[in-house]
Amino acid sequence: MTPYTRRLLVILVALVVAIVLQMSTATSALIFGAQVDLPLCVAIVGSMLCDVNTASAVGFTSGLLLAAVAAPPNGGFGSIIVSRTIICFVIGWLESRIVRDSAVLAPLFGVTGTMLCAVLFFAFDPQKDTSHWARVMTGTAIYDGLVSVPLFYLLRKLAGRDYSTALA
Repeated sequence: MTPYTRRLLVILVALVVAIVLQMSTATSALIFGAQVDLPLCVAIVGSMLCDVNTASAVGFTSGLLLAAVAAPPNGGFGSIIVSRTIICFVIGWLESRIVRDSAVLAPLFGVTGTMLCAVLFFAFDPQKDTSHWARVMTGTAIYDGLVSVPLFYLLRKLAGRDYSTALA
């Protein structure tokens, strides 16, 4: 198995595990009303370990899996997929051209990726109580930023580094 295929399979398995954990235990781990978005964290960190095309595929898969099990009842299925695909594409692009596999930037990508993904989803499917939504999404973004650091080290250990883009 090539390193690329192994990395992709590890990230896909991590996405499935994250979806299962999100559905089963995420509501038990609320902090000030915010819950971690594990599938988005795995997609963001997985995108940090991949090239642009693979990062887009990771974002699409993350959005598709989450939308399949937790899409809003009145729409939003496509909005989840598109917002995550765009965010993961941007992170993959930054990783392959500018940043180069940095654990220091994992929390930054976790926070900004979550906020931008939420803003994109809000643009596609506006929520009723905007102030409550903003408070919860800010808490979720901070929570995702904290979770992304250990998740980065775990995924990089399991999936391996992308030596075509890594500096060292």
